[in-house]
Amino acid sequence: DLDAFFYINYANCLKLAGNYAEAEPNFKKAYELLPTNAAIIIEYAKFHFDYRHFDEAISLYEQALQIDKNNSTALMNMAILYSEKNNFDEAATLIKRALSIQANNPNALATWAQICISAKKYETAEEILIKAISLYPEMVVLHINQALVYLRTNRLEQALENYNRILQINNEVKMAKVAKAYVLTQLNRFDDALREYDNILKVGADDDILYKKSMVELQMG
Repeated sequence: DLDAFFYINYANCLKLAGNYAEAEPNFKKAYELLPTNAAIIIEYAKFHFDYRHFDEAISLYEQALQIDKNNSTALMNMAILYSEKNNFDEAATLIKRALSIQANNPNALATWAQICISAKKYETAEEILIKAISLYPEMVVLHINQALVYLRTNRLEQALENYNRILQINNEVKMAKVAKAYVLTQLNRFDDALREYDNILKVGADDDILYKKSMVELQMG
């Protein structure tokens, strides 16, 4: 058993270093040593999940659920995978199973909202997010998803409020800064947008941000 966990830990280190070629056989070796251990199977599945090997990941998560039917990680990640495959009905079934085990699981609520957004069920997503944010007001991903709902439904002022809230929680979330600048541009608040881009550039050079800034300057004439 210890050998299997050694291989898993080593494989995860290789994965974090971006060494896919060496990580995969170590995950596989751990799985072969302990093929009935749900934790080992899930780690192997996460590897395939991260590298978007959807069918391999789903197969492994299904094996894990045969051993531990209430494993929320397996249920949530399978839901995301089915959502990526545009099978939103199966994704919804899986995430509801996860929520039936722990009704207010913050990650499950965030995942369910993401699935609804992918399925363009924005009203349902908004309802989920309002509930989730009331329970977990400091959880950044919930505010990111809520802002996305507002963007998709053309409620720019509300999206802007969300990005401001994200940056109050964590001022280092770069995507929120970039998205805020985008929303300000769409609201024709060009000076404010340029100020946001300048603040991002103070942290470090970024060609994409420089390009976005130049587009705002063009719009200003």
